[in-house]
Amino acid sequence: MDDRGVSQMKMARNWIPDAFSAVRCFTLWSSAQLDSVYILNEMAPISSRSWYKWGPRVIMVTAALAVLIILLKKVMDVLVILWWRPLVIRKIMEKQGIKGPAYHFLFGNMREIKEINLAAKKLETLDMLENHAGTLKRVVPFFSLWMKLYGKTFMYWFGPEPNLYIMDPELVKEVMSTNFQHYEKPTYVVQIMNALLGRGLVTAIKEDWANQRRIVRPAFHFEKLKDMMGDMAASAQELINNLETIIKDEGSYAEIEIKQHIKNVTADIIARTAFGSSYEQGKKVFQVQIKLNKMFEKVLHLLWIPGFFYIPTADNRKLWKLHKELEKSLQKIVQARLDIVQQEKGMSYGNDLLGLIVASSEDSNSPNKAHVRLTTKQLIDECKTFFFAGQETTECLLTWTLMLLALHPEWQDRAREEVEEVCQGMPLDASHLSRLKIMGMVLHETARLYPPVISVTRVACKDMQLRNIFVPKGLSIEIPIISIHMDPDLWGEDASEFKPERFAHGVASACKHPLGYMPFSMGPRKCLGQTYALMEAKVVLVAILQRFTFCLSSNYEHCPESGLLLYPRRGVQLLMDTL
Repeated sequence: MDDRGVSQMKMARNWIPDAFSAVRCFTLWSSAQLDSVYILNEMAPISSRSWYKWGPRVIMVTAALAVLIILLKKVMDVLVILWWRPLVIRKIMEKQGIKGPAYHFLFGNMREIKEINLAAKKLETLDMLENHAGTLKRVVPFFSLWMKLYGKTFMYWFGPEPNLYIMDPELVKEVMSTNFQHYEKPTYVVQIMNALLGRGLVTAIKEDWANQRRIVRPAFHFEKLKDMMGDMAASAQELINNLETIIKDEGSYAEIEIKQHIKNVTADIIARTAFGSSYEQGKKVFQVQIKLNKMFEKVLHLLWIPGFFYIPTADNRKLWKLHKELEKSLQKIVQARLDIVQQEKGMSYGNDLLGLIVASSEDSNSPNKAHVRLTTKQLIDECKTFFFAGQETTECLLTWTLMLLALHPEWQDRAREEVEEVCQGMPLDASHLSRLKIMGMVLHETARLYPPVISVTRVACKDMQLRNIFVPKGLSIEIPIISIHMDPDLWGEDASEFKPERFAHGVASACKHPLGYMPFSMGPRKCLGQTYALMEAKVVLVAILQRFTFCLSSNYEHCPESGLLLYPRRGVQLLMDTL
């Protein structure tokens, strides 16, 4: 070998280690494992070597190798998520005797769910009225089918995410109550709800949730809520006036689509009880949120796609605009309340929900008040949560209750007779609530057959033992509330029939298992607004029963559908007349 060849060999021995050193530094830096000082120290010897002739080649090789390593790492990460992890989890569950539909790369069982749903929507709807088991076949047809094939405990795949479907109340209790701290809401659910409600109580997790619940809870004590019944009754009277006007104009037994009227009255009630003196502003705000909810439901089926909410589609741009408008309006209301109290020292924050929560936040007994106190943004998010929980859920409960009372006139008559006996023609007040036994039975049975939220999901934060089932970290647990509510093993052979008398001796004894009824969830994360929702529903029902009789119109089509909540897709048409 000549001198030139020897020289090139020596230089190669120098730059090849240098290139690998550079690649190592570059890849570690791209993974955020090194800081710039370390890299400069590592690269310093390289710059001092005589490799200037090979410099461009070193840079090209270094960059190419670094990019290749990063791409390979990303590909491996994707393969682990989309192929290896599902394979491992499926084997773990099958060894325990838990089976389910096969996993399909990337999409899981999404295609089957879509096909089964489309077939279910072609079902005859009117046949569902007498036997409400038809609701399951329409709302969650894939669950109904897979239960027949695999039993009450099975696996299915929401994209690449594994879901364990359970119906045993004892298993549900462990997830939702006993070990609730080890089961969190799925990341995609939190992200979806954050986009709609912000980081309020419904979407908060861990310490943030505990802090918010501690502050918000006092506002929903019965003693506080009963002071709001006057506002609820005022809104209910406006509903009665509107219905009377329609009947007067159209004659006896006018056909009225009652769902829209219930939407209006529940929005009016939450505006009065949440914002008090800012009621008119609150009504406008909640009209914006109604539009936002509709737009949100329109894209709901696409939100499982990572980052979809941030793609500038036409629908997403409308969502962003409505969300910005909502935030701006709520900011004005919340800030005005805070400013008034600051200017008028000693003045109360008010007896509405916003005032009660602000007062609770400011008066917390925590030694670290700066940590406990809710920020203005958190107060805004709590207001969004008020509306969703206080308006949307009660709207669904009331609409389905009126449909069932129209379908079962004997129960409508019994409820009306009870109202006449208890209220003596007067508006409902707090002293009447506990005496409306029949109405309570009707509302509970409605919430059993048509729970506003049809299922909840939790994810194991670590490896868990769920009775005799090993649950690996990251596995989602699906709790199908509506399926549990219609399980013949829990409720008897008449589980799909409307029978309010099953609640005659209270909720706990209505079912073979005391935890088989959970329309407002269960455990520490149980809905705080349950008392508020039932109080509001009773106020509105009393007002309607005192003034009207009603039955189902022949134009009514029974089409329950689940979006964010379970609602009648084509409304509820009633024939209404004054008494």
